[in-house]
Amino acid sequence: MKKIFILSLLILTVTELYGVINPFAKWTKTELILCNGVVRRIIKLPSEGGRFLTVSYKPLNENYNSISDTCTDFQFEVNDVIYSGRGHWELVNIQVITDNNEGSGAAVKLISQDKKIELTLKFLMYPNSPAIRKSLVVKNLTDKIFKLESVDVEKLEVPGYYPVTYSWIYHDYGRRRYIGPYDGGKQDALIIVHDMNMENGIVLGN
Repeated sequence: MKKIFILSLLILTVTELYGVINPFAKWTKTELILCNGVVRRIIKLPSEGGRFLTVSYKPLNENYNSISDTCTDFQFEVNDVIYSGRGHWELVNIQVITDNNEGSGAAVKLISQDKKIELTLKFLMYPNSPAIRKSLVVKNLTDKIFKLESVDVEKLEVPGYYPVTYSWIYHDYGRRRYIGPYDGGKQDALIIVHDMNMENGIVLGN
């Protein structure tokens, strides 16, 4: 009886710790929700083959949404063929991930429709922070060498407004303001998109 009691206590402890270290990611067969009490990101999952799209990304206590209703989420090219969240993917699995800085979240593994690419998208959130750390792991499932280029780890479309000066772009590590359509350059490790009317925005950093 004593051994059974100890085993039960250990299981309870592990279960309690699981709830503590990973409160930021929840999912169903069709949706992944990343939320840490500061911001919430909702991603549509490719159930039974389909698209992987970010459909909402905004502060938890505000209605402001700095992105369009459906965003491409990611994009890259392999041998000049474009793979993105708007393509067709098969969902393999979702796993809990953590790091040493109190980060927690989820890793989503996908297989491309042509069965050539295995893609793992990793999302980490942190306590009391609006930031989401995202990374891609691209695996070649073929027996041939392929060329990987034009990688957009984060591909978010902002709403289309007229005039084009509705939002300001801050580039060159967020130090220089640009008004109107903007093409990124080599000094774009940090970009800020600021909506002056709503006094809100989003920061993208590499």
